[in-house]
This record gives sequence, structure tokens and C-alpha cells, in this order.
Amino acid sequence: MGGWIESESNLSKKGDAWVAGDALVFRKARVFDEALVFGGATVSGTSRLSGNARVGDRGWVSDEAWVSGNAWVTGKARVGGDARIEDGAWIGDHAWAAGKVRVSGHARVEGNARLISSQWVSGDTKISG
Repeated sequence: MGGWIESESNLSKKGDAWVAGDALVFRKARVFDEALVFGGATVSGTSRLSGNARVGDRGWVSDEAWVSGNAWVTGKARVGGDARIEDGAWIGDHAWAAGKVRVSGHARVEGNARLISSQWVSGDTKISG
């Protein structure tokens, strides 16, 4: 069963992008390519999901944030502002990324960690706490 979208423009007709179950996508947010929103997640604002991005388990993506590649936002994590989560990065377990934050590579941000302003995390880095 599909999730909830505010309008047809929220979900690309090209590729296999999907909004599942009780997930929400609204305002001018867009889901492209093979991206998936599931598990009560919310995507709003003018945010974008592309590639094989996954937002689930009550994750929240808003404002002008982009989640792309094989990146994940999960576990009640929040991504907002102008943040970019990309290329296999993982944000979860109540972590926040907001502002001009970039998380890429196989970096993990978890456990109530907060990234704000102009921070860049990449590679095999793990930030928690």
C-alpha cells in the first residue's frame, strides 16, 4: 500500500520511487529515482530524495535538505536546513543534521549527535553521543 503524498508532483513518475505505508511527503518535497520513504517518515519543504536514498522509521527530512545516493535517514533522525546526506551516509537514532551540513561516504551520525551550521563529515567516520 502506498503512503500519503500531497500532490502528484511529490513523486516522480520516472524510476521506482515510492512512498509506503504511513509515510508522508508534502509541500514541494520530491522523491525521485529509486528513493523510498517508509515507516512513518516525513519529507516536506522543498527537500529532495534521489538515487537509492531511504527515509524510514520516523525519520524527518525538511526545509531544503537533500538525501541522495545510498544514504539513509532513520530512527527518528532529523535532517533540515540546507543539509546534504549522500553516498551511503547514515543518520539515525535521534541524530540531527541541519544548516549547511554535509555527510557523505560511509559516515554515520547517531545517538543524539547534533551537526549544525557548516560541518562536513565523510569517509568511515562515526559521530555519536
